[in-house]
Amino acid sequence: MMLARQDWLLLALSKSPGAMTPVQIQKAMFLFGQEAGDRVGAGFYAFQPYDYGPFDAAIYADLRQMASLGHVRGEWNPDRGWKTWTITASGRNALRAREGDANPRLAEYLGRVVTWVRGKPFPELLRSVYAAYPQFAVNSVFREP
Repeated sequence: MMLARQDWLLLALSKSPGAMTPVQIQKAMFLFGQEAGDRVGAGFYAFQPYDYGPFDAAIYADLRQMASLGHVRGEWNPDRGWKTWTITASGRNALRAREGDANPRLAEYLGRVVTWVRGKPFPELLRSVYAAYPQFAVNSVFREP
């Protein structure tokens, strides 16, 4: 049995040493889905070109649902105008119950994607994603300073 997209999202948050921004989450899940292809299962996120590149609003719906279950915590950042997201102990427990369903190589790869995304400053992250997937930059509001 494959993991559901929400499980992959929870796994991505578990691979992060700290809170992830919305852009980091969107780009990590996008890159993982692009590179892992059909191995992530049917019903994975369907990204569209948006203000800051590939975007799927379903990620936010899944985060809110997982927050209501106590699996993730969203912390509002008033200076930035968005929430950062972290996995909770409850989320780690829920993930442990599904770990056997995860392909270990895919889980390891997702960890590398999260590390890579978190290691890039915002402009560099967008430039890298846009360079690899220019079709997702068509609606971008991001402009180089």
